[in-house]
Amino acid sequence: IYLGDVQFSISLDDLFNRVKVQYSFLSPDNHLADQSETPWTDDLSSQNEYGTKELIIHKSKIDDDAALNLRDTFLNLAAWPETKFSQALKKGDAHAVIKCAGWFETLDWKYYENFYNFYAHYGPGPGAFEFDGATNKRMPVQDFTANADGTLYYAYFQLRKIGSPTRAVYATLRDYTTGTALATSTAVLGSTIGDDFAWVKFTFPTPYTLTNGTRYLLGVRTDVVDASNYFSIKTDENQGFVPGSALYWDGSTMAQIPSITQPGRWVDLIFRAVCLTDTGTQLLNIATSGNQFFSKIDTLAAGVQTSPYRANGYSCLRETQALMDLGTSNNRLILAHVNHLRQLEFYEQPDPKTPTVFLDENNIFFDTYGMPLKPYFPPVGQFASFTGSADLLLPFDQVKTPPAFIGQVEYWPTTGGVKIHSTPSQERR
Repeated sequence: IYLGDVQFSISLDDLFNRVKVQYSFLSPDNHLADQSETPWTDDLSSQNEYGTKELIIHKSKIDDDAALNLRDTFLNLAAWPETKFSQALKKGDAHAVIKCAGWFETLDWKYYENFYNFYAHYGPGPGAFEFDGATNKRMPVQDFTANADGTLYYAYFQLRKIGSPTRAVYATLRDYTTGTALATSTAVLGSTIGDDFAWVKFTFPTPYTLTNGTRYLLGVRTDVVDASNYFSIKTDENQGFVPGSALYWDGSTMAQIPSITQPGRWVDLIFRAVCLTDTGTQLLNIATSGNQFFSKIDTLAAGVQTSPYRANGYSCLRETQALMDLGTSNNRLILAHVNHLRQLEFYEQPDPKTPTVFLDENNIFFDTYGMPLKPYFPPVGQFASFTGSADLLLPFDQVKTPPAFIGQVEYWPTTGGVKIHSTPSQERR
């Protein structure tokens, strides 16, 4: 706002009304301790007025009390907009300049985490279990419980060979109660497994859908016992994987893999189990998690499968944009549109070979019916062909002037002017 010689501004950019602090202690030996965090604290009045805007403050070398005081002081100062004064560079009539962001940008106001559909134990810890070198030491498995419905695609274990085994190794998902095989991976040849422990990836050609709350056994097996040529799987005798334990087939039943360092206790396998989900479904879940203002959210079947696990500390907007950049199974970007009813839609980028709008020499866009588009409703996110020359005969000259992707358009309401920003199709913004 400009008034005489004074310019002052008010912005939501620096407003935060839900805050927590992630921090680490400084120990007496001058080493940083484990990461800690405070609970969230909220200013409900501010949230009722503006919506919820989250911030995680990262600090090191502080204690619990310092973290709590930092959190509370910051919230008290940041929960409501502040006025900033400065001297106007030029004197003129009183006026205001309003800068707006689209509703899509409000996905940046909340963080996103998803700890479901990914199961892993990395240790570290001592231990190893040799298998398929004897009939009473076979089929090591890890007991785990599904924390959500999800489709299992991959399993990883740390394996090494002993001797020179050449037979196939498989990963198998089994029913916990009966031991019945539910899914079996494609084979990994023993000759490809090294002498030192390393991650070995197993792929399930028919992915299996896990059921939330159901207990499973996931492990490895071979079809042959060889006393000279067999395998070893890395375990953790520190029992770091709380919700399960490792077992093996002793010739008659499934028994606990014994601990060498802690006799009488169980061990865990070092493993990963990866479930994948269509990125279109993930976009819906992330946008729903960050939604405060949309009246409806529609998505697409992208045909691209990735892990939905997220623990990056990123906002819903950043996670959404990363998935949009992955594109669809047609190798096109995923775009987003918010209409005047605040309905958010994710959709596939149009086919560049079939432009949906046309631009003449006067910077006027026309649709496929030859009707001019209103300047305040430009074709952002579409491919446009230039038709403003008598030397061009479309569609035959499309190779000379291929369609351009309209990545951004600026519009000035006072003059009706339009400025077009054509960007490479791999850039969304």
